[in-house]
Parts: sequence; structure tokens; C-alpha cells
Amino acid sequence: MVKENLTYFLYHWRYLLTAVIVILALFLSFLTIRIAKIKNKEDLKKVSTLTILGLIWLTALALLIEIYAPEIHRHTVYRNKTFLVTVFKIFLSFYVIFLTLLLTKFIKWQIRKRQHFPRQKFFLLTNFVLWLIAISFIIRILAQNPDKILAITILKIKNTAITFYDLITLLIILTSTEILLIFIKSFFNKTIDNKKLDEGTAVALYRLLSYFLWTLAIVFGIEAMGFDITLIIAGSAALLVGLGMGIQQLFLDFVSGVILLTERQINVGDVIEVNGLVGRIIDLKFRTTIIKTRDNVSIIVPNSKLISENVINWTNSDRNTRFKVTIGVAYGSDVQLVIDTLIKIAEQHPDIKKYPKPFVYFEDFGDSALIFSLYFYTDKNFFVERIQSDLRIEIDREFRRLNIEIPFPQRDVHLFYPESKNLSRGNS
Repeated sequence: MVKENLTYFLYHWRYLLTAVIVILALFLSFLTIRIAKIKNKEDLKKVSTLTILGLIWLTALALLIEIYAPEIHRHTVYRNKTFLVTVFKIFLSFYVIFLTLLLTKFIKWQIRKRQHFPRQKFFLLTNFVLWLIAISFIIRILAQNPDKILAITILKIKNTAITFYDLITLLIILTSTEILLIFIKSFFNKTIDNKKLDEGTAVALYRLLSYFLWTLAIVFGIEAMGFDITLIIAGSAALLVGLGMGIQQLFLDFVSGVILLTERQINVGDVIEVNGLVGRIIDLKFRTTIIKTRDNVSIIVPNSKLISENVINWTNSDRNTRFKVTIGVAYGSDVQLVIDTLIKIAEQHPDIKKYPKPFVYFEDFGDSALIFSLYFYTDKNFFVERIQSDLRIEIDREFRRLNIEIPFPQRDVHLFYPESKNLSRGNS
């Protein structure tokens, strides 16, 4: 009697569990579709929805097979010396594929919310790493001896064999380094926007970190591929000495770049003047500095030039720089009226600082005019010519209104004719 009741319970237990699994799968499917419709404005793609639905029903199918026909999971679909493919392994492989798809879409969805982020580049790099890892997992699932497949030699250099596993490891190390640098750069950009760090300091720190991390990545990558880094350094020492004799200038530029990045006397965003050339620094690298002039022309300057030559940094200690506009007025003009008018014009310009206040100097008594100079401070020093032009236009308009004359240079020419010589020539 007990045996019959147990058989009856197990028989109906299967139907009950089947109903629970199917109802749960339907509910989760409905919930997934509903969330996808709500999140449509945030670009939750249909691929993510289909991926979640696939995972739900793949799980339901696997559980139902395990309940009714567990031997199917152990059924061999394909077998040879390398691979052993069963139904259960196919399920696991699909799980890896679905989870990778879901994770890539989730990452793409999340990074769209971030500012100052190279989204396309980051998405491609993360996709590359995730699919490399997914392929490695699938090989380990389907292969009878996965280590043997991953140990297949792709390239052999003398006594060192580069295997498929070494190549995957190298690619993951290099790509992960680039992904980490993207996060670091995004962090620095955010600190710049929040005014917690100036642009020049952020760029200098990012450059130093990037070179340090890439050096570590290359060293670990070389060692991961089976090469002895100490032997490589020892073997290349003589070559480096020979190259050093021919690339002294290049080495000097690198050393100068390190000095500029560490001392930070010149930073990204500074306006500098070198040999009469005025420009803004838009990028500071280890070997060269890129300067953009007022004509929107980018000039690549070796860092050694910025170390060895005199450089005027207009924005090193203070972003405010003093400039002037010189004007001449006719003799007899009201000097105090001229000074008050010039100061008033300067104070009304939106790009001129209220403090320090603009002021006027009576410079000199010129040949044909009284010379005044209007001094003002501005942080828009890169395009100061525009401000000076605005001031000259307004000065001309105000002086015309106030009948203050702006004279032009005048010269008197006197011609002398010696009378004695002219008379003697006439008599002859």
C-alpha cells in the first residue's frame, strides 16, 4: 500500500512540478517583455529581450528533460578524439552564449548613461574580451581534453612555442589594460568637470599612469607567452646602446617630456608663447607637445624645445593676463574725459575682468597726438585680438559722439630754392 502511494505521489509530483516550471517560465517571459516595453525609451534592445527569453525557456526545457528523461542529457551527439558533445554540454554551451550576449547588451546599456566616455571603443573592447572568455569556456565544455586544444602551437620562436592559450592570455591582458585606462580617463574627465582637478594636472597624471600600466601589461604579456623577460633585456642591452648613439635627440625629447609632466610648469590648456608663436597646448605627450595657434593650426613641437628655449606661459600662475590698447587724441582734448571714457568702455565689455580693474596711463606727448594706453585683464587671452578689436570699435564710436578727435600724422614739407644760383644760371 505504501509503495503504491509513493508511486502515485511521484507520478503526480512530476505533473505538478512541470506545471510550476511552465507557469514560472510564462510569468518570467511576460515580465521580461513588459520591462522591455517600459525601458524602450532607454534603448533596451530586442536582442536583450530575446536573450533573456532564450535563457528562461532553455532552463525550463533542461529541467523538464531531467524530470522525464534524464538519460537524454547524457546522450552523445558527436564524438571523436578531440570532442565529446552531449546534450547536456550543448545546453551549457548555449548558456555561455546567451549569458555573453546578455552581458554585452547590459554593458552597452549601462555605458550610455556615462558622460566623457568613449562608448564605441569601450563596447568593442569589452565585447572582444567577453567573447574570448566565452570561446575558452565552450572549448573546455565540449573538448575531451581542453588543455590539449588550448596548447596547440600557433607560432614557434626558437625554443619558445606560442600556443592558442598564450595568445588568448596576451589579448586579454592588453585589452583589459586599455579598458582600465578608459575608466581612468573617464574618472579624470569627471574630476576636471567638477573643478576638483585642473586639466593640466589630470592629463599629466593620466599620461604617467598610462605609460606605467602599458609597461606592466607588455611585461606580463611577454612572460605569459613563455619568454624570459630578463634574457630579453640582457640581450637587447647592446642594441639599445647602439641605438642610443643615433637617437640622442629622440631620447632628449622623452626626458624633456618626463620633466614637463612631473614639474607641470606647462600644462594642457595653457596659453604659451615660443619664439613669437602664441598658441594653446591641447596635448602633452612624452616626446612632443601639440600646440594649436589662433589660426586653428596645430603645431607639433618637440619637448626639448620647451625645455631649452625661453617660453612665456601666459596662464601658469594666473589665468588673468594684462593687455592694452593704445590710442592717440588731438592736442587740446579733455584729458580727464578721455581717461573716463576709456575706462567706461573697458568696464562694459563682458570678457574684461572687473577685478583687477581696467586703468589708463597717459603715455606720452606724441608728434601729433596725446598718447593714452588702456590696460585691462582677461582670462580669454587666447583670442585677445577680438577683445582689442571690440574696444577699438567702441572707442571710435564714443569719441565721435563726444567730439574727441583722433588725429592722423601730419608733416609739413618746406621747399627752398637758392636765389643766387638761379640768377647766375639765367644770366649765363
